[in-house]
Amino acid sequence: MKVTKVTYARTINLGNYENERIEYTADVDIDETPEEALEQLKALMTPAQPVITIPPKPYNLMSSTGAVILLEATSLEWLQKYDQGLSQASDLRAFIHNNVRELVRLAAECPSPDTDLAMARTKTLQKTS
Repeated sequence: MKVTKVTYARTINLGNYENERIEYTADVDIDETPEEALEQLKALMTPAQPVITIPPKPYNLMSSTGAVILLEATSLEWLQKYDQGLSQASDLRAFIHNNVRELVRLAAECPSPDTDLAMARTKTLQKTS
C-alpha cells in the first residue's frame, strides 16, 4: 500500500460546551515519508492555533440574610468562604438557599473533588435542615 495523502486534525475546546475542529490535508511528496508529511502538518497547527481557555465567571456569596459576603470570587476563594459561612451561619437553611445557585454553577463549570464535596455537604445539610 502506498500512502499518498495525510490528514491531521485537532479539536479545540472553546469552553461553554463549544468546540472548534481544525483539519489540514497534504499530499505526500515522492521524496518524503507519510510520517514526515504528518509532522509538517502538526508543525503548521502548533504555533498558529493556541488552545483557547475561557476562565469561569466569578462567583458571589451571600449571607443567610442576603447580604453580599464575597463579590466576584474565584472558585477556590468561593469554596473557602462557603465552608466558613456554613460553620458560622446562624440560619443554615437560608445560607444554603441563598448560595445554592452559585454552588451548582460552580460545580458544573469547574468539576473537581472540592466542588463534589461541597455539593455533597450541601445536599446533606438540605436534608437535615
